[in-house]
Amino acid sequence: MPTYVLRCRSCDERIELTLHLDEYEKKMRGGVECPKCHGRAVTPEIASFEVKTARKTASW
Repeated sequence: MPTYVLRCRSCDERIELTLHLDEYEKKMRGGVECPKCHGRAVTPEIASFEVKTARKTASW
């Protein structure tokens, strides 16, 4: 499951949500409330991420 990073434009609080893609889309349509100031001016931020694979590379 991806972790989404959001930022409240009212109080600058950083919010992390770990959700499935469909859950994230529903939550963003309904509006995300800031846990600190209870404002709704929350926008997504671009965050770094790491990709891991279960496949092992072959030694040639």
